[in-house]
Amino acid sequence: YVDCIISNNQNGAEKGTSACSEGSYYGCIVDKNRGKYTGYNIYLIENCLFGTGNTGLTGGSSDMTRGSVKYLENSIMLGGSSTRADTIHIGNTIFRSGIAAATCPQENVLYTNVADLAIGADYRLGADSVARDFCTGVTPNSLLDADVFGGQRVYNGVLDAGAVEYDCR
Repeated sequence: YVDCIISNNQNGAEKGTSACSEGSYYGCIVDKNRGKYTGYNIYLIENCLFGTGNTGLTGGSSDMTRGSVKYLENSIMLGGSSTRADTIHIGNTIFRSGIAAATCPQENVLYTNVADLAIGADYRLGADSVARDFCTGVTPNSLLDADVFGGQRVYNGVLDAGAVEYDCR
């Protein structure tokens, strides 16, 4: 899946997946989904934003992934628990404070408050977001020449974390 906005889905099963199942996700925004799990058995999440609006069927948080995420790169993870023990690598990813990430090799991982991300209602980064120019030394995947809204993916020579590049609005 490339440059998708996955929103407003619901799975009525107690252990159902509401949004993402299997495969790889590049440059996607995943938010406002209801179900026990927001994702299931995902191989790769790259340059995605998983928002705070993903909830369980009766409220509360929804686990971001059930099963595993093998690779989590250049992303912003804001709700629920994020990964499982069989995750292989997490790099250039920002987690909301209090989220438990897997104990695997991690490079340039930040835990912060949602307010420090300065993400607008339209999922765009604010001028003072800690996600701006976060992924130093990273060349984006060729699938991601543009951000989820069609804007320039790299500005100022450095990739922003998440699905939207700040400087190209």
